[in-house]
Amino acid sequence: MTAVRSEAAPPLPRPLFFALLIGGLAVVLALALALRRTGGHLVYAIDDPYIHMAMAKNLALHGTWGVNPSEFSSSSSSLLWTGMLGASFLVFGVREVIPFAWNVLFAGALLLVTWRIIVSVAQSSDEVLPFAVLALVTFVTPVPSLVFAGQEHLLHAAITLWFVFSACRSLSKERGSAIGTLVLAAAVLPLVRYESLFTVAIVCGGFMLRRRWRDAAVLAGSAIVPVAAYGALSAALGWSWLPNPVLMKGARPDLSSLSGVASALGYNGYSLLQANPAIMFTVCVAVAAWCIRNAAGYRDTGQWMLGVFVVQALLHLQFAQPRAFWFFRYEAYVLALGVVSIGVAALQSVTDSRLRAGPGRRRVLAAGAVVILVLSPPAHRAARAFQLIPRASANIYEQQYQMGLFLRQHYAGRAVALHDIGAATFLGDIQCVDLVGLANREVFRLKSSGWFTDRDIHDITLQRDVRVAILYDLVFRGRIPPHWVKVGSWTIPDNVVVGSDTVTFYAVRPEEAPRLAQALQEFAGRLPPTVTWRAP
Repeated sequence: MTAVRSEAAPPLPRPLFFALLIGGLAVVLALALALRRTGGHLVYAIDDPYIHMAMAKNLALHGTWGVNPSEFSSSSSSLLWTGMLGASFLVFGVREVIPFAWNVLFAGALLLVTWRIIVSVAQSSDEVLPFAVLALVTFVTPVPSLVFAGQEHLLHAAITLWFVFSACRSLSKERGSAIGTLVLAAAVLPLVRYESLFTVAIVCGGFMLRRRWRDAAVLAGSAIVPVAAYGALSAALGWSWLPNPVLMKGARPDLSSLSGVASALGYNGYSLLQANPAIMFTVCVAVAAWCIRNAAGYRDTGQWMLGVFVVQALLHLQFAQPRAFWFFRYEAYVLALGVVSIGVAALQSVTDSRLRAGPGRRRVLAAGAVVILVLSPPAHRAARAFQLIPRASANIYEQQYQMGLFLRQHYAGRAVALHDIGAATFLGDIQCVDLVGLANREVFRLKSSGWFTDRDIHDITLQRDVRVAILYDLVFRGRIPPHWVKVGSWTIPDNVVVGSDTVTFYAVRPEEAPRLAQALQEFAGRLPPTVTWRAP
């Protein structure tokens, strides 16, 4: 008899293996440090993932797209991510670990996509430059922090990289994916993050420069149709065409005059360099690389990717709200695209036969690039991102997480007015009245009009039969209705991520004050020892 020999699976390439190993060890170390500060609970480093989880929970259990189980709210800026969580909750049950598990998977997918891009342009077996690119993507993006952010940003970065690379290969006429595959990616990207419409628009502009008008029109249509369909549904239900988080967290620079353009470019007290030095450093490197390669006559994939990245980065800086700290999330896809674009351009340059770059020269270039980047703003950003994971998780555990547990124990099913709505809503099983506007259209419209006073807050809470409010005095100073009774407050130490280290509990109706005071007193024994509870 002839023995049947099974072929063994090909070994994992060493650069990819070591990048996955280093990234995995970083996540495990961060998790161990975080669990020590959260009593062994897996707690995300920001409150926002709990908003997606609350909506996904209501979608799975009640068939409702909203923060509250009984009403629609356009409160998710990532339709696909919330839908994925909802499907996962339906299959596996409502488990807090699911976003973490998805992000571990998408972290691996991001590195795999990066590797596939690198090997498709590299013309040698040298492993130093490919590993340098993989390591930079891991820590500059930064992958460990985004796993703990519990949102869609790793998925967004992976699909963006694949889409831009495939489109640029097609534009450079080196090779490219079938237009049908690009159309599918263009349709998915805005469902992951709305700012992907800019990415698709930039690529469409490239196709128009190539006079490929039909391809540009098909890509644009595939990106717009699903977004427009959701917008029409949202508008029919009384909400805006775009989700509230997109409208509230985006910046809309005034480009109608020269002074507005100058202000947008940073000459009116706010510079692009101050906005995000890591992005601006990467843009400067990309522009320099593009100019050098353009003078040498390159018109390849790397050159197209550098151009797409620079335009994408500048658009991001103009339209992303200039807040000092978003926990490294919103610019992640931009930095991943920048690192890979520069890496592709470098690989295509040093392996070009005209440059006669042997393995020794490639290693020297890789080492020099690493040294420069270690001393650069992206490296500082990467180190700070990793350092803050345990502290940020502890902040959420000590404040928002405890709010959710408190509300579930004492106010489940009741209407509660909130500033941070994520963990309190997901864990608390309450009817949320969002006084920021992410999940409340009346509040959003009042704030958009520039008028949101204590009288408005009184009317909204009265209409919703709210008995309790949990707010930051620092944020709502001058807008707390005078008849509200301050009953107590919690203060946390070492705050790096929440809106204020002190959150205050109010009885919206005076007769509610004794019950709220008793509930806070009973719950005080369950608070972590680091939280300070004070009565007024």
